[in-house]
Amino acid sequence: MLKFPKRDTKNKNHYYTDGCLSEYIASHIFNMLGLKAKETILDTYEYNDKVRTVAACKDFTNEREIVSDFLLVKNSIINSSLNGSSTELKDIIDTIRKQKFVDSKELEEHFLEHVCNRCFYWKSG
Repeated sequence: MLKFPKRDTKNKNHYYTDGCLSEYIASHIFNMLGLKAKETILDTYEYNDKVRTVAACKDFTNEREIVSDFLLVKNSIINSSLNGSSTELKDIIDTIRKQKFVDSKELEEHFLEHVCNRCFYWKSG
């Protein structure tokens, strides 16, 4: 999977490469600390004579496992409020607990571990 830089909404000719760099650096820091994170490499992607810095993420899925958009998971819960658009921690935890795709306790522990790690990374950066 390739993660492309986001386009500046005010200047359509400008792209933010920092998201790709952050993805790459954070993944490597987490793995060095012994925390399971995706494997990434940093490279460039050329298209129509334009070159973009991208983060390439190793596909960790298999025939029985896929990556789903969280909005899809949130909307699979019948009584989900806000049509999956809430980013409040309490709503995310509620979704994790109610979803039926994977073990909810294991997912909640994994999610909270990564949230805490990212908060530590951002705080110390």
